[in-house]
Amino acid sequence: METSLNVVSQAIFSQSLAKRFGVSPEELIDDLKEGACVTADQGWMTPKQTQRYLRVLYGEEAPRPQLTAEELIQKARSLKSPAERTVAGWRKAMSDFLGFAGGVAHPTAATREHDVAYRSHLLEMVKPNTAKTTLLLAWVACDLF
Repeated sequence: METSLNVVSQAIFSQSLAKRFGVSPEELIDDLKEGACVTADQGWMTPKQTQRYLRVLYGEEAPRPQLTAEELIQKARSLKSPAERTVAGWRKAMSDFLGFAGGVAHPTAATREHDVAYRSHLLEMVKPNTAKTTLLLAWVACDLF
């Protein structure tokens, strides 16, 4: 049932997006597929990411939810029962990471490149153990996905 609903939702979305840009849904899908291939050729997506993108594009797989930092923290909180001080640390670490990552609105949209760049940035600013702790706090909620 969820797969059928997902396909219907994607069809409605692709029709509205195609209409907005003055192309047919088929042209839109072709253009998005071509863009994925260029992105993969440039090394901006791994082959695994490209294959998943194409499966989502063709409705064979559901897209992952784009959760906010607070939604991730609440999910982690429900699984781990942390102290309030720990949750405050998660919020600060996540906020610092998203601030560094710039255009990333949702932590679940961050890429490996964002992670590596942030780690390098931290290692320039603080001692290795502090960087390690900060990274663990920032991504403790992300291990749910």
